[in-house]
Amino acid sequence: MKMKGAKAVHYDSGPNMTPLVDVVMVILIFLMLAGSFGAASHFLPNNMPITAKGKGGVSNVPTTDPPKLTIKMFTQGETFVASSPDLGRESNGQPKQYRTLDDLLAALKAKRREKEATGMKADDMQVIIAPNNRTRFEHVMNVYEAAMAAQWPKIGFQAATN
Repeated sequence: MKMKGAKAVHYDSGPNMTPLVDVVMVILIFLMLAGSFGAASHFLPNNMPITAKGKGGVSNVPTTDPPKLTIKMFTQGETFVASSPDLGRESNGQPKQYRTLDDLLAALKAKRREKEATGMKADDMQVIIAPNNRTRFEHVMNVYEAAMAAQWPKIGFQAATN
């Protein structure tokens, strides 16, 4: 008795995928080694100083924080509102609110001139932009650009609050 199964054509389930996987892994490893993961052009420049509460073993931590000008932001409809007690107060004692970028820019320039008149160096001046959770990104960037136009050398961001 002869067996027909041994002489019948035997089909594999498909092509051998091992070489393809090997080539893909080599390309992936090459791209991971050749790529740049921390390009500075993807982020806003920030010159925030090291503070005593920060992580790391730095020995020359400044004993006092540099003076800060905090600009709190929130959105009302399609417009932004920026306020800071350092930029002036209303007659009722509340921080003055700025609803246009021109007004905010003028206030930031005046505050910079005031600080320079007291003998403060530009490297000691710092602006912190503090948006709330509902502030639109474009408004945050407009305030950032206003601070840059007023020539504040150090501009940082505070985590969004409610």
